[in-house]
Amino acid sequence: MGLKHLLEKEVSDDFPEELKKKRIKKVEDKLKSIEEVSAALFDSATGRNGRDPSVSAQIFFLKNKGKEAGNPWADIQQVENSINLSNVLENANTRIIEGKKVETIEKKEPFLLKDNDSSQDN
Repeated sequence: MGLKHLLEKEVSDDFPEELKKKRIKKVEDKLKSIEEVSAALFDSATGRNGRDPSVSAQIFFLKNKGKEAGNPWADIQQVENSINLSNVLENANTRIIEGKKVETIEKKEPFLLKDNDSSQDN
């Protein structure tokens, strides 16, 4: 996600100039912090920070940053659904034509009604 995308999401041309400046500063600060943490994670994963490379940082980096480059280590969940609307409509039409009864729910009176007679005590 780049600066341009974030700015389009956060700043509208209709905003007053002062609000635009505040929002742009907020986006720039957000991007800067992401870059700093990303660099620190990379340094930890590769040992550039003067310590032994961190296996946990390596795994985290590969699972989360790797998906951007098509890395096979990326932890991606992909769900694919395939619905054939033609079949759905055909099945519904068949049920209507054949006259199969479809279970319906009858509308009943609400069970939480104020009892007007209870306010009158004899």
